[in-house]
Amino acid sequence: MKNVLITNKCIKISDEDYKTKEFFLEKMNQKEKRLLDTRFSILYSSITKMIPFENDLGLQLFFIENEKQKKTYLELTSIDEYSEVQDFILSKTNLFKKEKTVRGIKSWIKQASYTLLAMIIGGITYFMAKSLEEGNTVNISGGRRRGVKKILLYIAENLGSINVLILFFIITIGLSYWTYSVSKNSKKIITIYST
Repeated sequence: MKNVLITNKCIKISDEDYKTKEFFLEKMNQKEKRLLDTRFSILYSSITKMIPFENDLGLQLFFIENEKQKKTYLELTSIDEYSEVQDFILSKTNLFKKEKTVRGIKSWIKQASYTLLAMIIGGITYFMAKSLEEGNTVNISGGRRRGVKKILLYIAENLGSINVLILFFIITIGLSYWTYSVSKNSKKIITIYST
């Protein structure tokens, strides 16, 4: 959010970049807002959860507005400002510190993409081998990937469709196991503050 005003009663937030505090307050107090405007006036009593992201200097707030659960993200500019805002919000709310174990998706997405790539290459090689077994010729056009296509054609010619299927099945199973083991061990502990 671009504009944040923290008062003793609430936190006023807007995604518009208002240059002055007076103009910001004037816009926040207007009942009417444009379609893409995001404006919140969050009472401290309505905050149900806060997740700090110290490395990014941000705080994610979960709160209730009009009987609906909503969330927003506060980007702060310095570690001092981050600590000060976090401490102030905690002093105004009844949030308690908890540690939660979550799985990180970023740690295993690379391995999953290797598995998917092996499946695609295996499928292409299998259809090349099947086409060669039926007596058709496989043309390799020029281009940047000509060398890769030659290697796949060589594998298809020498192994045949069944052996290509077995080879890439084993490779895919191995990569799937690698992805599973990485995702299983990708737990990390995060700190949250909730009621």
